Amino acid sequence: SDEKSDIYSLGVTMYEMLTGRVPFNGETTVAIAIKHIQEEMPSPKTIIPDIPDSVEAIVMKCCQKSPERRYQNMRELITDLKQSLVHPEGNFVVDVPPMVDGSTRMMSPEEYVEIKQKTAYQEDPYGTASMRLRPDYNGDYDGSLSPEGDYEAGYAGEYEEETSEPGNKKPLILAILGVLLLVFLLVLAVRIFVSTGKDTGKGGIASGAIAGGETSSQSTTNLNYVNVPELVGKTVEDSRNLLFQNDLKADVKYAESNEIAAGIVMSTDVEAGTSVLRGSIIHMVASAGPSGIEVPQVTGNNITYEEASKILSQAGFQVSQSSDFSDTVPEGCVIEQSQKAGNLAPKDTLIVLTVSKGKESTKVLVPNLLGMTEEEATIVAAEHKLEIGSVTHVYSSYDKERVCYQSVTADLVVDPGSKIDLQISQGPKPAQGTYRFSDPIPAPTAQEAPEYKPGSSVDLKLVADDGLVLLEKTVTDFPYLSLYTGIPSSGGTLTLTFLVTSESTTTTDENGNTVTVPGETKDKTVIRRIEFVSE
Repeated sequence: SDEKSDIYSLGVTMYEMLTGRVPFNGETTVAIAIKHIQEEMPSPKTIIPDIPDSVEAIVMKCCQKSPERRYQNMRELITDLKQSLVHPEGNFVVDVPPMVDGSTRMMSPEEYVEIKQKTAYQEDPYGTASMRLRPDYNGDYDGSLSPEGDYEAGYAGEYEEETSEPGNKKPLILAILGVLLLVFLLVLAVRIFVSTGKDTGKGGIASGAIAGGETSSQSTTNLNYVNVPELVGKTVEDSRNLLFQNDLKADVKYAESNEIAAGIVMSTDVEAGTSVLRGSIIHMVASAGPSGIEVPQVTGNNITYEEASKILSQAGFQVSQSSDFSDTVPEGCVIEQSQKAGNLAPKDTLIVLTVSKGKESTKVLVPNLLGMTEEEATIVAAEHKLEIGSVTHVYSSYDKERVCYQSVTADLVVDPGSKIDLQISQGPKPAQGTYRFSDPIPAPTAQEAPEYKPGSSVDLKLVADDGLVLLEKTVTDFPYLSLYTGIPSSGGTLTLTFLVTSESTTTTDENGNTVTVPGETKDKTVIRRIEFVSE
């Protein structure tokens, strides 16, 4: 049991979170355990087709039978989970093939020689000598191979000598001991499975905790269930406390009764002693006495807590308050009441009113992206529900390929989906032989692109001759002003790209009807050669 078996269990947990069901089920815990060991994990996309490809791949890698094919540590898993935020349909999860080293195979001559040489020595446990000869090593190997590559030739004499000794029974003894140990482990495993299945107090093997035979066999199945306590005849308050102590929830309705005192539980929808899942709701019917009071309606119509409390108090009920966010109910008004309107309840029954705190703030905090790579900054921005806008490359004191500027300052609060423009460092500015570019960039001319319409969005990209990207931005207003210094190249290429839609045409079909064919939209590109000025 190690980190890789924990990752298997986490994969099963994610599977259930995504699909609402466990990957394997059965009538007994032993049957479930066998399925975990023998059967292939069903894909979660067969249950929920909308699951992104990358998320499916992550879950399936976590749940590989062989530990070597799973994520080897949580750092690897977290990295892929972050990638799935940015590229949900990406194919970046590495599928580790079955390890060849894990199966039986023939050794090469080189491996045989290497192993034979290594086993001739053992480490000094006391550190007094780095290496020493094993006592039973006779040193007959001459360190050579036959011309035909027969790696047994160099050991022939030694092998025959050892195996021909009549008193050498060590391999046979070891084999017998190995068989006895295997039998002992099998018997022990059977006893554990049987005792675990019979132990109703501790349960069997949890369906989500078997990691290819490596995770804990302690049961959690029965721990998820509790017995419903006896509630009939107890007060509503005592019944609520009993259910709370057993990790259960209560729902109370009242009915008039001439025989049973007000506030006493008369019946439940689940009999006492029944085993139910933790967190289940137990519905109770309690006595409202011979003349219960009808609960007033205090939700809807934006009734404030003060108004609702006054209405309920005048009707004879006690009132308490809880709060929650609401997108529809104004702050300070009642969202819901614990006793439904129209129900009968005894006098002094406690009614809890949930009061709106207004809309939950959807603003997000801008992270500090400086010093990150572009990929890291993109992932962190996605985690904060933000997007990366334009990315340009500039010279700066930051290390190469690191973010040296972000258009929105860190720790500011902005709306989700806001874009942050980045500048990526190309390292320090060269000391000599540099150029600058500060000319305003005009819009496409009529000679370059007669189809261009002022105000249209134009993608600008200025690339120096050495491949350095100076400008990459979408603009609508011209001329566009810019200033770039320390450019190592004397010139570059400016590309202007915008959409052009041709005019619609009108034709007549074979029936004489007029048909309008919409215009076609396509990219138009204008390329300009730019010469920079020497600094």
